[in-house]
Amino acid sequence: MKSSSPPETFSELIRQKENILQRLVPISKRQLELVRNGDSALLLKFLQRKLAVMDEFEEIERRLTPLRDIPPEDRTWTSEREREETRKAIKRCEECLAAIIANDAMSTNELANVTEDIKSQLRQIRQSGRQRTYAIQNAAETPNLRRFNVDG
Repeated sequence: MKSSSPPETFSELIRQKENILQRLVPISKRQLELVRNGDSALLLKFLQRKLAVMDEFEEIERRLTPLRDIPPEDRTWTSEREREETRKAIKRCEECLAAIIANDAMSTNELANVTEDIKSQLRQIRQSGRQRTYAIQNAAETPNLRRFNVDG
């Protein structure tokens, strides 16, 4: 049974998806650079822009959902070339998505490392503060404090 949905719709959606994913690959690389550089303010602004592109991607995915389960042989293609070009575009989408996922995973790991470094630094600061407090308390509680005469 042939699908009633026009193949142009499916092909066009795949081309749109590929376009968005090709835009997201350099975005994911830039995100990783920003994470590694530690510029939190710029990273947050950048992530807001990335979210806008992600919204476009989600919309394309939503529109593709009803077409996803239709086998290629059940589609009415305008030509064998169109079918082949769509197959190649799907393959390129998969490659882009793999690169994006890899970059995002590295960004996540880098952020986790930064978070752990910050936690470690805070623990060291807290421990140093406790040691100072202990030293001050001990000095104040020592009964044999010498008084220094600065007048002569």
